[in-house]
Amino acid sequence: IDGGFKRLLDLFRQSQHREMLRRAISYEVASRQVGGGLETHYILCHAGLEAIANELSGHDPTIPRYESAQWKLLRRSLEGLIDSFGQTHGLQNSLIEYTKRKLPELGRLAIADSILHYSNTLGIRVEDLWPSSIGFEKGLRTALRIRNSLMHRAVIVDPVSMYENLIRLQVLTERFILKLLGWPEGKVWIWSTQTLKRVNKE
Repeated sequence: IDGGFKRLLDLFRQSQHREMLRRAISYEVASRQVGGGLETHYILCHAGLEAIANELSGHDPTIPRYESAQWKLLRRSLEGLIDSFGQTHGLQNSLIEYTKRKLPELGRLAIADSILHYSNTLGIRVEDLWPSSIGFEKGLRTALRIRNSLMHRAVIVDPVSMYENLIRLQVLTERFILKLLGWPEGKVWIWSTQTLKRVNKE
């Protein structure tokens, strides 16, 4: 209202994160569409949120990182330690190789840690996303494990919990988008969190 959509559109067009925001918005909106099923919606919403976290961490000089030479040295040291451990304990060579191939993941910021970091540094409102008895960090990590279980094992342990966490991730993704666009929190629709309040009733 009152020219708000035009202002949002102008902010979007001027944003240095425009292309990432285009993808994140598309996936977040798709996660709310009728049809497709809970599993599809969960994956789509997670993809939008992860796109934001990856974009921010990929261009952030404040995120601690290994220098190339440091990482090569550390990786060689870890590979040597893994080889030595395998020989000492009589482990199969294939298991040792599987383990060494996981090492590159150690050099990257985990998605949960990235979301936690930028929620804090950008001042994203998170205290209402999960009940106070759970808290944001524990709730977020649980929500991401649900996604991992779905993607890697095709398992849904609790459909109700999955639905509730989908709502929370959708709100979180939307808040990231609006924050990156510079949209004032006071101008967000007052009823936008009604579904969130319903799933969080204790």
